[in-house]
Amino acid sequence: MINWKQLKQQAAPFSALLLSITSFTVNILPYLLLPQLILRQHVVILNALPFVLFYTFRRTVLFLFRGYQPRAERLLTIGVVAGILGSFLGLFGSWLPIFWDLAGVGIGIASALLPPAIRVFGHRQKQQHLPKIKHSALYQYGALLLLILLIQLAGGDHIVWSFAGMLLYLLLGGVGFWASPLRQPWTPFRLHNAKRITINLILTAAIFIGLINLRMTRNEGTLTTLLHGLIFLAIILPIGLLLFSWHLSRGNDRITWTIRARGILRGMCIDFVAVYGTIYCFVILGSAFYVWVILMYVVAMAIGAPLLSFLAKKIPAISRPTMTLLLMALGLVLTFWQPVYLVGILCLRIVVGELNREVIGELDTQTPLTPDEEYLVAPRLLSLGGLTLQMILWLIMIGIANQRGIKLAGLLASYAHKTVAGNFTNLISTTHLWLVIVMFVAGVIVYLIDQHHQVATD
Repeated sequence: MINWKQLKQQAAPFSALLLSITSFTVNILPYLLLPQLILRQHVVILNALPFVLFYTFRRTVLFLFRGYQPRAERLLTIGVVAGILGSFLGLFGSWLPIFWDLAGVGIGIASALLPPAIRVFGHRQKQQHLPKIKHSALYQYGALLLLILLIQLAGGDHIVWSFAGMLLYLLLGGVGFWASPLRQPWTPFRLHNAKRITINLILTAAIFIGLINLRMTRNEGTLTTLLHGLIFLAIILPIGLLLFSWHLSRGNDRITWTIRARGILRGMCIDFVAVYGTIYCFVILGSAFYVWVILMYVVAMAIGAPLLSFLAKKIPAISRPTMTLLLMALGLVLTFWQPVYLVGILCLRIVVGELNREVIGELDTQTPLTPDEEYLVAPRLLSLGGLTLQMILWLIMIGIANQRGIKLAGLLASYAHKTVAGNFTNLISTTHLWLVIVMFVAGVIVYLIDQHHQVATD
């Protein structure tokens, strides 16, 4: 007979490591796994749907919790169950493709809920000064690279093994959650504000519709759904930004504009790589190149904080937040030259991690929010920043294409079929330039807001 109590005690020291591995898995690897379904059976839009659903649920689920801030335990439970079910159903997609669609939904929910909840557990571990497993970072990155290798090798004809790998890692996360000594008792979750629930549902549904149109556009290769998505986002984004400017969460009157600005800039940096970067890679460099972009994510997580700490010590005259913005500027410039494109991506991913650290740090010191609440505010700001950049990207691209008489649908078709299309190089290059200018402007705005805040608090 299994002694569950003894088994739990034996697994407890490894719980934080298992949760970290799972967080990395659902945060990064679906971007490598689900796009490999796009060309299966040569029905582009149907095979794109799993990734469309994943991305849309990833970006919208947290908006449903706006103003309620459930405890990390509840989010972890929902996320682990959704991720395990999604990965399990993905095993049967070869027999019935709807299971891949359901896999995209489950993994998308897990990708939205698990990372912020697991960060809360990491915060608790630091607060309680609990020991870590020696070389835990090495185990985390090793496990992540192992799954990357499996997905890359098996993602074509044997994609079932990729879903099996995702399932295994999510099961490990479930074990880590079950064995964690950091779990706290559940508190009642009460939906007591009908007006807030209604607003959350309307905002989430509207963003969902806009996003699913944009994502279908990228993988279907048509212009009509793109315009529909842009129209929805053009209407919803100002409303969403207004709502979150005043009603981010409890105690919002004490959340500074530096927090909002950095959180939104983080989302813009992420989608510069994840949205525009995939178009650039697939159309200009070839789809096989994208795995190296994913590897830059892993490297950035490993060296980002130590590198910025080293630079801060060597150049004390420049504050660390300013150093972060300068590194962002360097990364953007490097993306113009293909031989150092990956270095630019590495810089931008380091900036993403540092901006997250700054946002969480300010939320912790300048607001009455609990850690469970803080780690939900940041990803919602990220989503707003990412949506803003996507809308700007497509508006720029449509404007340039119309001015030059280029059929944008051809570019979208090239992306959808993962074919290099040199005849769109000028369009991509011009779009790249304007998008980098937008990012520079956003960085300058963040810098000015930060300087104004420092003067006001001195």
